[in-house]
Amino acid sequence: MNPSYADQFTYTVATSPYRISIACTAIVDRKHENPENSPVFVSGADGIIPVYVIMISK
Repeated sequence: MNPSYADQFTYTVATSPYRISIACTAIVDRKHENPENSPVFVSGADGIIPVYVIMISK
């Protein structure tokens, strides 16, 4: 897992002093090939499982 992707795909609110990221695991079909250390995009929410909530204050 490459943590630099967290900033690339993070949403922020300018008035909030916090930044929150949710690290998830994703269940995908075996036919799906994804190069190592690249982001995975899943079209259905059924296969996404939240694992960690990371909160950082500015």
